[in-house]
Amino acid sequence: MTSLRWDSLFFIHIFFSHTPAMSHLPPPLNRLPFPVIGSPLFIISNPQMVIEQCKAGVVGSMPALNARPAAQLDDWLAEMRDNRRWRTDLVRLILEGLDDPTFLEGGRTLLDNSVLLYTSEFSDPAGHMSVNTPVLLAGSAGGVLRTGRHLDYNTRAVADPNTLEYASDESLHNLYTSILQALGGTDTHFGSAHATHRGPLPGLT
Repeated sequence: MTSLRWDSLFFIHIFFSHTPAMSHLPPPLNRLPFPVIGSPLFIISNPQMVIEQCKAGVVGSMPALNARPAAQLDDWLAEMRDNRRWRTDLVRLILEGLDDPTFLEGGRTLLDNSVLLYTSEFSDPAGHMSVNTPVLLAGSAGGVLRTGRHLDYNTRAVADPNTLEYASDESLHNLYTSILQALGGTDTHFGSAHATHRGPLPGLT
């Protein structure tokens, strides 16, 4: 199996409106649509529980004192980071398999003729934030999508790429419409009516 061609990938940052922030909460919790926090249970809470809470979109937590001895806390934090890396590595293995040059389809690899989307429900699970969501798209849908790029739809990032502020007229609704159309669909909109505008995401083709 060959290594993955990184020019077949591209990254997107999607920004879209969500439930108004609960401004009375302290940062970084003041953007929580719903103040759902996993209770840090003495003795009971552990890395596995925090991982499952974050996967469910809940603010995961555990008391540092649960790590005994105290040096175990670093091991627990490393375990949670390694879990995320393991999941990402599974995506890499799938993409490498699809990009196998010994199994071509019409002169292209399966990856070239496909679109794989890898993302999360939240950009920041701890804050339950649905803005600034990173999206990885792999494959070009038969050459329709231009890959090998990083696209940032935050209009505030034009002046300052490192800004923590955001504003955009684009949403995941538009991204999903783009994917449908890239694969031959005729849909002009996907999802609810909450999108700022209908149609595909600009700049993908």
